[in-house]
Amino acid sequence: MPSSPTVWIVLIITAAIVVGLMVWKGVGGTFAKGKWRFTLHDAPKPAPNVTVADGLHMEGGKVGNITGVKSTDAADAPVASEVDVANKASFSHTDVGDITGVDISGGSRREREK
Repeated sequence: MPSSPTVWIVLIITAAIVVGLMVWKGVGGTFAKGKWRFTLHDAPKPAPNVTVADGLHMEGGKVGNITGVKSTDAADAPVASEVDVANKASFSHTDVGDITGVDISGGSRREREK
């Protein structure tokens, strides 16, 4: 261990700069020395937005289901921060199926494995 206070000051400033850059860039890391432990986690990535049929105008015809996110199991469903389905859409003389933001169908995994 260095006994000079100048060495300690340089080490502390260097460590502060490294940690500051890691926090700023969102990079994780773990520093441990004996009983002391300092951990940074990766910055979480924002969930994507899902937009389907935004501003759709349809006159006459037939449309099946309009769904933003579809999954057969809630545990496997993709994560989205916003699901926007048929925003400002207009349908006239049109046969439209279900309009859903999130459709989780097919029962539980246990039921499907029977």
